[in-house]
Amino acid sequence: MSTPTSSTAAKAEALVASATGVSEEKKPATTAPDYSMFSTPSSLTDVVLVVEGKKLHVSQALLCLASPAFLKMFEGDFKNKTEVPIADKKYADFVEFLLCIHPSTCKPVQRETLDIVLPLADEYEVESLMQRCEQFVLNLFQLKDAQRSDPSNVELVHFLYLSDKYKLSALLDACVIKAKYRTYEGEHGIKTLREFNLLSADTKFRVLSGRTSLLEVTLTGVQMFKQRLDHIVTPECNGCYGPVYNHTSPGCRVQLKSDLLAYFDKLTSYFREDPRYVEVSEGRKLAVKQAK
Repeated sequence: MSTPTSSTAAKAEALVASATGVSEEKKPATTAPDYSMFSTPSSLTDVVLVVEGKKLHVSQALLCLASPAFLKMFEGDFKNKTEVPIADKKYADFVEFLLCIHPSTCKPVQRETLDIVLPLADEYEVESLMQRCEQFVLNLFQLKDAQRSDPSNVELVHFLYLSDKYKLSALLDACVIKAKYRTYEGEHGIKTLREFNLLSADTKFRVLSGRTSLLEVTLTGVQMFKQRLDHIVTPECNGCYGPVYNHTSPGCRVQLKSDLLAYFDKLTSYFREDPRYVEVSEGRKLAVKQAK
C-alpha cells in the first residue's frame, strides 16, 4: 500500500496547524461543526469533490493523509485533476464523513451517524475512523444506562452484523458474548432476524458454540443435582406412614425426587432429540479437528 511522501505529509501537518490554530493537545474537546465549511474554496483547499452534482472544496493533502484510498486516486486516474466526481454517494452522508475525518472538526461518531460513516470509512480505508466507530459501540456497552448498554435483540444483531462485515474484532467479541445469552428461537429470537442470517458462517458458529457451552454447563449442573437427590431420600419415608405406602403425600421426599427426576429427564431429552444440538456439537468437533 502506498504512503504519502514526506513533502505531502509535511504539507498536511502545516495545513492542520493552520486550520486548527492549536495543537492536538490543546484542541477543544467539542466544537460546533460548520456544515458549510466545504461549500467555498479557501487558501487551504486545492481540489473539489463533486457529490450529487454539489461541490465540496477540500485539501488533497489532508485527504491523502487520512485515507490510503484517496491517495491512490490522486496518484492515479485523478492526478493533477482539480475536480473529482464521487459516484453513488449521498451528499449529506459524504459531508458527515468529511466532518469526522477533518482535523478542524473531527466530529464524534454518534448512533445516528454510525451506519453512515462506518461504510465510508471502510471504503476509503480510514482505519482511525473505523476504530472510533468500534469504540463508540463498545462504550455504549459500558454505560450505566441499562437500556443502552444492553440493547434489544434487533440492535445487538445489527452491531454483530457490522462488526462481522467490517472486521471489528473487539466489537465482534463483545457482541458474541452478549448474543449467546439471547433468545434464539421464537418470535423475538435472534435467529429470525434478517441480519443474523447475513452473518458469516464463522460468526454464526461462534454464537451457537457459545450457546452450546452454556447448555452443557446447565446439563452438568442438572446431573450433579440428580446425584444429590439420592441423599434426600432416607430408607423410611416420614410422609407416608399409614396403612398404604403409596408415596403420594405432598410432603413425601420420595415423590419429590420422582417428580424432579421426571422433569430433568424431560429437559435433557430436548437436547437428545433436537438434531440442531447434534449438528452444532459435531460442527464444533470438526472445527477443533481441522484446527489441529
